[in-house]
Amino acid sequence: MYEEGIASERPTPRKKLLSEIIEALNELFDAETSDEDKLHYARGWSFAIVHL
Repeated sequence: MYEEGIASERPTPRKKLLSEIIEALNELFDAETSDEDKLHYARGWSFAIVHL
């Protein structure tokens, strides 16, 4: 989703995918997981996906 006034165009497919990934990670981790841990986990997955 995007907010009116902030972006006049729809998000690119890449930004939409990244937004969905972030949302999934937020649902996966609880409040005690640090942002650094979330980022480390996401980077691991993105590396795996890119190198399939």
